[in-house]
Amino acid sequence: MILTRIRTCLALLCLAVSSHANAGATEWMPFTVDDGHILVDITMAGHPVKAILDTGAEYNGISHAFIKHYQPDLVRAGRTRIKGPFGEDIRDRYNAVDVKIFGVDLELDKLVDLDFGSSENALLLGAGFFDDFITQVDYPNQRIRLIDRDSINIAEYRNVRVEQDAKSYMLLVNVTLNKQEDVWLILDTGLNGGIMVERRIARNNNWLNGDFKTVTTDSVGVARDQDIESFLMPSVILGPYEVENVIVSTPVEGQDLHINTDVGAKEQTGTRIRGNKVHGLLGYDVLKHFVLTIDYERGYMHIGLPEDI
Repeated sequence: MILTRIRTCLALLCLAVSSHANAGATEWMPFTVDDGHILVDITMAGHPVKAILDTGAEYNGISHAFIKHYQPDLVRAGRTRIKGPFGEDIRDRYNAVDVKIFGVDLELDKLVDLDFGSSENALLLGAGFFDDFITQVDYPNQRIRLIDRDSINIAEYRNVRVEQDAKSYMLLVNVTLNKQEDVWLILDTGLNGGIMVERRIARNNNWLNGDFKTVTTDSVGVARDQDIESFLMPSVILGPYEVENVIVSTPVEGQDLHINTDVGAKEQTGTRIRGNKVHGLLGYDVLKHFVLTIDYERGYMHIGLPEDI
């Protein structure tokens, strides 16, 4: 259930965008949701496949399963250190990969060899890919479009507290958990749960000591897997909205949650970005209710409900 305080702002925003649509906005492009991930149809190295849109990744990746299955002629560009929520690894990197997405032919460089699914889900696009545009993601209607930044000033409509990491391009969103704790979380469309938070936050608020029933499961990361404890949180407040019964997860006792703020950097939760302390990730189980309009470069975001369009 979602409780709202503002219901007209999205309609005004979409009206402003529509007035510039011919000059500055792409057509809506459908996407599918697979295990919480946004998937769009693309062509890569001549093969019709899909791309995962992951605002929680500061790099772009190519699926190891795609490389193994299609054996494309790729230009190897050395190796790089990658880092996920549960650890890090060294992977190959490729340049000059032909991709067609949103009707545009591109040649992408620095694609990291990653394990993120089947050969069909071939490309991972991180937040930096969308830095030149305003991105509008309509989760309930499963569609996405790009808007020229000169067409509209999102600062006039923003209704969520957001900051941006200057190095990784990832957005940090301020969220209130269980009406107890204000935290800064990375906006992560690649997280198939609701919220991943460092264990200290959950422990200090007594969420793991009897307040909520927890379940231990295995979670898959880009570098390695790890056991996590999950529970349902009664209230999560994001901007002018409150979402009830959100899946919240935290690493098991003795494990760390590593926040992906810079490729190769040995950062962990608690790292300060622009003076804000980052405590976890904000994912699909919260975002799925909303239409998101995001200016990655300037660090602005608006959320609304689809019926207001």
